[in-house]
Parts: sequence; structure tokens; C-alpha cells
Amino acid sequence: MEPLKLGSVTLAESQEELAEIYRFRYEVYTEEMGYVFPWSDSQNKSLKDSVDDQSLNYYIRCESGEIIGVIRLFVFNDENVPESVLSKYRSNFFSEEFTGTNRMVISRFLIREDYRARSKAAWKLIQECYHQCDRNLVPLVFIDCSPHLVKFYEALGFRRYTDNFTDEVLGYKVPMVIILPDVEYLRKVGSPLYIFARKRRDARDVEEWYHATFPDIGDAILAQKVGTERLLSSIASHQASLPITFNQLSQKLKTSCVIKSRKNDIVIRQGEMGNEMYLVLSGAVEVIFYRSENNPQSLGILGPGDVFGELGFLVRSPRTSTIRALEDTELLMIAADKVEQLVDQYPKETAQLFLELIRLMARRFVDRYTTV
Repeated sequence: MEPLKLGSVTLAESQEELAEIYRFRYEVYTEEMGYVFPWSDSQNKSLKDSVDDQSLNYYIRCESGEIIGVIRLFVFNDENVPESVLSKYRSNFFSEEFTGTNRMVISRFLIREDYRARSKAAWKLIQECYHQCDRNLVPLVFIDCSPHLVKFYEALGFRRYTDNFTDEVLGYKVPMVIILPDVEYLRKVGSPLYIFARKRRDARDVEEWYHATFPDIGDAILAQKVGTERLLSSIASHQASLPITFNQLSQKLKTSCVIKSRKNDIVIRQGEMGNEMYLVLSGAVEVIFYRSENNPQSLGILGPGDVFGELGFLVRSPRTSTIRALEDTELLMIAADKVEQLVDQYPKETAQLFLELIRLMARRFVDRYTTV
């Protein structure tokens, strides 16, 4: 299939351009994904917040002239770091090693649905972000993403380094950082940014500092080369209790990753949209149903080998319950964005997977109908 044609990435400088970006955000976040922000302008179908006044907003158009992708870049340093950045990204972890430097936060990074798989819009916007870092001598870029996007950002060279958090609107988020002076790391993970970064001088001491500062986190290389074997072994050890066969899960690993949740993390919230499914590898989570805002009811506890989020995986829809980690828990996240590809490549295994999920949903429906 031919990739869709795109215009160039442009910095929004006029009020008209910014207004068009704000309307595009509303179209994607609210009309497509179902997220409602308290500060959104529903009358004008526009989504703007206070960070916009301090940020650079870029956009890219399609051949017909419509905006099909946007990204927001906020640059800060130790003297003007907002409290929201400190609380989300723990940017103070990096203050000593990168003292006196500018840093950047990427947010409101959105691509129109029909251009996500068939265009290079996301890559072109990320490329502009890199060039901005180069021009402003920015060594660190922070971002937070939903679990199903972790592998996308790890492939670019971002790393996980701190605890996840729950955004009041967008739900469960994974904070990540890319350390641009660590050129060798970008090369090792095969980041497409390496083609630009290789012109820089490699700061080899950064890699040692990262592992000394975040010894429990690991990195994308470990996840790709060693973690997969450990993960397969972990799944195999629970195979007898799994509702999905080991063979099917091993195929799914290509579009999956392990998410580490801390005690009391809210992984899924009742009512929010989502299309990821989770398998509990270790630890335990509680399933909670809210009859009303102040009337939660526990539906049970899930442990290793149990699955949740299967309805959203099959049909993107509001979550029917809340999932809370009862202890530090490892989850295998399985994204639904490659389901059609899996059907083409592994029709028998995918059919078995869907059959198991239908049976699982039927059992849970009967349990809820007779107990709630």
C-alpha cells in the first residue's frame, strides 16, 4: 500500500494556526478517543491549556491541506521547571548530571487515525523535535505515554526510569526519557534518530550514570534481547493456569511489553476508553465495579495467569470495571493495534485466542449477573 503524501512540518506562529491545532486536538482526543478535559471548549470544539502559551506547537498537513498531525514542545531548565513536570517526570533525578542544561517535554503528540499506519507523519514530527533539541542544546527529552505505545518510544531510544502515574483524564501513563548524548545507546537499539545523533560526540559516561541511578529499571536492549527469554520462561511456568496458550502468547510478544505497576496503581479505570489486554505475570490486582462514584464493589482478585481488559481488546469500548494493583505487579500488555496483521499471519492461533476470550467474557458475565 502506497504511503500517504504529506506536507512539511511547520511551526504555528499565527493565532489562526494555533486555533486550527486546538480544534484538531479536540477532534482526536474527544470526538475519536472519547476523552473529556475539564478545560476543553466544547462549544468551539477546541482544546487548549496553560502550557500552550509557553510552548512551541508544530503541525503537519496532508496533500489536501488538512492538519493530520501535531506535537507540542516545552523547553525548561532548573530555574523554571513547573511543579507538574517535577511530579510527573521526576526531572530532579537528572539535575546533578545535567546541571545548567535545557530540557524538553513532548506532549499533545497526535496523528489523525487514517494517517497513523500509512504515513510518516509521526516520524517527521519527531525528527523536527530532534532538530529543535540540537538547536537549543537540549540533552534530555521527557514524554509520558499509554502502555500500548511503550514499544514505539523504546524503538526511538526512550527509556523507562520511574514509577507510572494516572492522569486525571488520559488514564494510566508511563513516563519515559531519551538521553540524546548517549549516541551509542541509540545505535544499539536501532533508533532512527541515530542517523542524526551520530554526528554528536558520544558521552559514554552517561550510560554508566543511568544504570547507577536507575538500577532497577533496565532498558530497551534488555527487554528486547534478554527480557523476551525471561518473559517466555515466566509465561511457561504459569502455562497450566493460563486461559491463552503459550504458543499464542509467544506470537503476541511482538506487539507487547511488560508493564511494572506499583501497589495501588490504577491500571484501568471504569468508563475510560482502551484497547489493551493484560496478563498478570506476578503480583495481584483487584477488580472493582462502581455502582456510583462513591459506591465501589470488589468483584475479585486476579493473580498470575489471569487476564483482564479483554473486552476493550476485542472491541474498543469503555472499560467496565477498575483494576487496582494490590502489590507490586508485572503485567504483560497486549495491544490490539496489530490484530488484523495477526489474523493474516497466524489465523489458527488468533481464532483460538478469540474463542478463549469469548469464553472468558461469558464466564465473567454470568458471574457478575449472579453476584452484582
